Amino acid sequence: MQTIYFGAIDIGSNAARLLIASVNTDEPVSKIRKTILLRIPLRLGEDVFSTGRISEERIKKFIRMMKAYKHLMSIYEVEDYMICATSAMREASNGTKVAETILDRTGMKIDIISGKDEARLVYDSKIADELNPDKTYMYVDVGGGSTEISIIEGGRRSKSKSFGIGTLRLLAGKVNDSDWASMSKWLAEAYSHSSDHEIEIIGMGGNINKLYRLANLAKGEKLSPEKLRNLYIRLKNLSRDERMIKYDMRPDRADVIIPASEIFLFVCDRAKVSAINVPTIGLVDGIVHSLYEKYRKKSVKKRIIIK
Repeated sequence: MQTIYFGAIDIGSNAARLLIASVNTDEPVSKIRKTILLRIPLRLGEDVFSTGRISEERIKKFIRMMKAYKHLMSIYEVEDYMICATSAMREASNGTKVAETILDRTGMKIDIISGKDEARLVYDSKIADELNPDKTYMYVDVGGGSTEISIIEGGRRSKSKSFGIGTLRLLAGKVNDSDWASMSKWLAEAYSHSSDHEIEIIGMGGNINKLYRLANLAKGEKLSPEKLRNLYIRLKNLSRDERMIKYDMRPDRADVIIPASEIFLFVCDRAKVSAINVPTIGLVDGIVHSLYEKYRKKSVKKRIIIK
């Protein structure tokens, strides 16, 4: 049995994640297993949403982090990898230059992807395969700089949209009323056009995962909007330091969890959401699935040529 490894790096506005996953190719049904999942709070968005560019100090940290990630992927001899940067790198005036610097200093190519491509890659995680095809779902991925939403109907993605509303952007005061109005209009139309008026969210990102754990739900239980609202009120009444102590949160989680809750609650209200599913997936999962599909198709093509 051959085990191969794939690497995925998500350069987000708040944190940068590395996922190294393995696949046993001789199994009847190939199953992707998470081997390493690391998260570093690089916080590119703190620079970009206040000054419009990534600072020299942050670039130095960025380079050191990428070298560390490269060494880890070398140890596992990954078959292939992909690095995707999202909102902060998209909007930074020196984002392309920083990507070129990373390539020059580490040999690692960063793809700065659009919000649409980000939504597509998250969908590639294949979580839709496990959903009820008769229900309507919304993928909601709340990041530091943006929120990606996709509508899933009949087991297929029917539409998606990226909004410039994210946790760090909210903390920096860079989200205006027109941004909220745009999201509200899109969500209302998505709900009114849906044949299923019991829409459920598939929530993605570290904040909704933490909120789900804090809700102390039974195994497999969904998070209701009401329970999320009660939890949000409880957290908002505490200072950041109090949240860190009482709920064992890192500093970079204790501040963004409030605006993340507000975004999820806004979506719940505007789309009349009945429940929130939290499957613990994200962009890195979609990247790995995409890499594996690419590998699988390439292997099939080789076998056909040999025959």
